[in-house]
Amino acid sequence: MNKQYNKTDIENILRKYNLGKFKKFGKILKNDRVSFCQVIHTSKKKVFMKVFRIFGTHIKQGLIVASYMEKKGFPTYETYQSKQNKSYIIYKKIPIALLEYINIRARDDWPVINNSQMKSYSQGLARFHIDTKNLNLKKIPHGNFKDIKKRIKIFYKIREKKNKKIQKILEFMKENISNTKCPNKEYKSGYYSEYNPGHVFFSGSKIKYVIDWAIGYDNAYYDFGSSMVACFSKNGKKLNYMKLRTYIYEYNKIRKLSSSEKEHIYEALLFGICKYGVWGLNDLKKGKIASDKEICKDGVNRVLFIMNLSKKEFDLRLNIKS
Repeated sequence: MNKQYNKTDIENILRKYNLGKFKKFGKILKNDRVSFCQVIHTSKKKVFMKVFRIFGTHIKQGLIVASYMEKKGFPTYETYQSKQNKSYIIYKKIPIALLEYINIRARDDWPVINNSQMKSYSQGLARFHIDTKNLNLKKIPHGNFKDIKKRIKIFYKIREKKNKKIQKILEFMKENISNTKCPNKEYKSGYYSEYNPGHVFFSGSKIKYVIDWAIGYDNAYYDFGSSMVACFSKNGKKLNYMKLRTYIYEYNKIRKLSSSEKEHIYEALLFGICKYGVWGLNDLKKGKIASDKEICKDGVNRVLFIMNLSKKEFDLRLNIKS
């Protein structure tokens, strides 16, 4: 887990690329159960090295799709290809990717997106869905409808261990998650799953970088609903309908929503709220409901918000014309 790489290791890794020779080590930027990330200085450039400790289909497809989208001009980092034209290599039985180093300023994990930025944010997701529609991608078992429904059911069974508020939230999600299922016939494409303010960086009102690609294949409706949560206030207590109208309008300009998708905006948002809601209850290390101190408060607040908002009232407030 805590293994770090020495000079010889990096020289061996760089021999598989055309990125110059090793000069020196840079900062270690991440070292957790998911990955080890460090800056490497070569004779040609600074490189972001990512060593994967979890490496499923979603990660493999993420590397391939990120590279594909970057070449099409999508705002993301370059995924350097090895001499064998691969998006990653295997070194000592461990998958490693070398990526473009991007200088990102420290910020909140989930910054508030303003209405001008919402245009670029929404259009970016729609473009991703169009450009990945015909790629040969596989479904993944993370963050999709089936997975979220399963997580809610698991936590519902042990809800008595939590306070009354969390119990009511779990009861609501269990009763309503089935209403968010998208008909299989609807538009399918690459599934980003976590296209959210934490993974999108802006320069002014335009997206500069989209990071952390873990890609599956599913109905675009689920991404569309998941990413809507960016229209909430930072604490999750208020939904900004102006931002939401912008989000829907700008998305629809790039990828036309079907009549069914337009009729089920409430359900799409409900899916996103339930998804981040149950994730916010999860203790990643123990796989159980987190302690009250560790529970994601904004995720809880978004669920509480929609518990008191009917579809009829939502549609009236949203007031979007077809």
